[in-house]
Amino acid sequence: MRSPYRAVCPRIAQYSEIYPDLLPIREPAIVFEFVAFTRDGDIRIHDWEELGDYSVGHLTGSVILTRNAQQYAGSVTVVKNVNQLFRLLDLELGRIDVVLIERWTGLYMLKTLGCKGIHMQQPALERQPLYFSVNRQHATLVPRIEAALREMKSDGTYDRTMVRILNPLPVGF
Repeated sequence: MRSPYRAVCPRIAQYSEIYPDLLPIREPAIVFEFVAFTRDGDIRIHDWEELGDYSVGHLTGSVILTRNAQQYAGSVTVVKNVNQLFRLLDLELGRIDVVLIERWTGLYMLKTLGCKGIHMQQPALERQPLYFSVNRQHATLVPRIEAALREMKSDGTYDRTMVRILNPLPVGF
């Protein structure tokens, strides 16, 4: 028997073009920032073009990271999980110079794995708003969900929730 619960995660705006039964909620759920993490403190990456001299790793499934890594990086390693990705950057393995990942996912993994001496490059290489979507059968809910998200942002509920969730993560190394 299938679970009645479905994973709810934000997607790029074009996701509903690929899956026409999904209707986008046009108020952004979150803005993902794609950043580079490095072990070598002398490496400076401010834009995609600066990846050319480095071996780069990222997770499978990200169109943004795949497109830019293939276009700009010296060599690319693609893995299925974040733990493996950061282990490749670790001094013990040292198989890649740069991890490309969404900022908060990377910071969460650094905390979880207890990684030390890894540098998050600033600024973000790319910022991408992501959106929730609902099945077409729930189309009447779209305006209410959009209004609720806008209200949460205007009354400060959204920011308070994000701070509560993200505050425990390291922001500097």
